Amino acid sequence: MSHRRYTKQVLITSISSLLLCCLTFLGTTYAWFTDSVTSGVNTIQAGSLQVDLVNENNESIVGKQAVFHMTDGSTDLIMEPGMTFMSDPMYVANQGNLALMFQIKVDAEEATQTSDGKTLLDVITFTVNGQPLDAYEGVILPAGQSGSTGRSEQLQIEGHMPKTVGNEYQGLTIERFQITVVAKQYGYEIDGFGTDYDQEAQYPGEAGNGTELNRLLKEEGKAKLSKNMEAQRYTDETETYTYLNVENPSVIDLGGHQLTADWLNLSADVTIKNGTLVLGNANAIACSQDGITVTLEDVILISDQGVTLSSDTHETYVFTRVTTDADIKIENKYFTINDGVYNGAIHLINTQLAANGGTYSGQMTIESALATPNAVTIYKGSFLGFDPTQCAVQMPDHTIQTVNLVSPDSTLTTTTTSDGAVWYLVTPSQTITDAQE
Repeated sequence: MSHRRYTKQVLITSISSLLLCCLTFLGTTYAWFTDSVTSGVNTIQAGSLQVDLVNENNESIVGKQAVFHMTDGSTDLIMEPGMTFMSDPMYVANQGNLALMFQIKVDAEEATQTSDGKTLLDVITFTVNGQPLDAYEGVILPAGQSGSTGRSEQLQIEGHMPKTVGNEYQGLTIERFQITVVAKQYGYEIDGFGTDYDQEAQYPGEAGNGTELNRLLKEEGKAKLSKNMEAQRYTDETETYTYLNVENPSVIDLGGHQLTADWLNLSADVTIKNGTLVLGNANAIACSQDGITVTLEDVILISDQGVTLSSDTHETYVFTRVTTDADIKIENKYFTINDGVYNGAIHLINTQLAANGGTYSGQMTIESALATPNAVTIYKGSFLGFDPTQCAVQMPDHTIQTVNLVSPDSTLTTTTTSDGAVWYLVTPSQTITDAQE
């Protein structure tokens, strides 16, 4: 009996010891046999992307001398139709240790304009080594790689004023005329996966997505699209939409590409030019600041729902060489049209319009809050089936009054095409620059 009790006590003691050991393990950190080895050390250095313009002696010419001259060597560029000027021979130099791709641009800090907003840069054609300047793109490897000298082929830029340039360009000037070289990474160096890691590299000032576009406009006030793209995408509780916000005076160069946006919220002067603008709804352009100017220049404007420019603010819209099939409704604004093709209807409500050109295939209708409806003046334009001297205007009392919209300084003629279409042609003797003059 006592032996059985002793055995029981030993068993209980053993179990208690085992439990105590388990509890001890819960409060400890496991340690395992380990080993380590360190490989040989590489030096990691950030690559350098640096570009320069140099002469034959590899001396930088940036900011040091006038690079353009006439054929007689004069650096006073007094142009007339048919004349050509040229640059000194130059090279683009790769001063860094990364392969680069470059473009050359010719621009100016200041330039006087014609009445429709054009400058001499709009009519002078530029070439580099005989190729159109805007199509020229070069690649330079760092010096010593694959036999590279670290600089481009010899480059010479020519500017030519066509013989067709008209009198409206007489006396215009360009101040601080300059050559700009922009460069980006080129797919030459190899990482662990190949050479295409930098294929999305952008030139300075270029945007390849909506986020980058918003950043450039906020920080620099200008941006150029590098491809077709949407504005930045946002999602709220009920929907997802694309949205472009312009808070500072800005210039958006579409670069021949297409920008799609459901909303453009504009609170500063903005110019959108050189491409296609696709709007997701009729009220896509919204201005939140009184008195700003919105300019569309050389733009194809697409909106399946039409374009409605209506808000509590009073801003100016300037359409220069705009092409659109959309109906346009504009209310309580200043509106200037400098040429373009307008195939939809134009409905003006209490809007002051100056038409300095353009081809119009749709009807123009007007509602006026003025006792005398003289806010719309047509100086120049071609109108299909619409006689601008016999425009029906709805007055404040809802009566209809027939009004002559043609400027007293312009004349109206008609022509009939072979298919029986009647065109009304307004020819000016003078124009104005905007609707507020």
